[in-house]
Parts: sequence; structure tokens; C-alpha cells
Amino acid sequence: MTNLALAEWIVILLILAANLFWLFALVRVASDETGTNRVVWIVVVALTHVFGAVAYFLVGRKSAIVRRYLNGISRVVTNSKK
Repeated sequence: MTNLALAEWIVILLILAANLFWLFALVRVASDETGTNRVVWIVVVALTHVFGAVAYFLVGRKSAIVRRYLNGISRVVTNSKK
């Protein structure tokens, strides 16, 4: 083990955590979003790193969940009309 100070270890762990969070956000965007929204969010998250990832989880993910919910409701309504 090297002689790094505690503060340096904390910084290294924070950088590692930020990169893992960013990677997790990219995976979530790719799996949650569809169409143009997917491309836009991937570009935003990829170019702005952690800031884009936080923005996606605060704004984009909620809209994806609402779209998925409303899409499910519309399928139920159209299937019940048949």
C-alpha cells in the first residue's frame, strides 16, 4: 500500500463513484428511453458526465416512467375495445 493521505484516498473514491454513477446513468438511458429521447439523453449524459447523469435522474427518468405508464394504459384501453 502506498503512503497516500486519507484525503487523497477520499478523492480517489469519489472519482471512482462518480464514474460508476455516470456509467450506470448511460446504461439506464439506453434501457429506459426510446427513439429520439434516447439519442438526446445519451449525448447529454456522455458530454456532461456527472452533471448530465444527475439531470437524467432528476428530469428524464421521471418522464420515461410516465411515458411507459401511459403507454401501458393505452394498450389496456385498446385491447379492451377489441
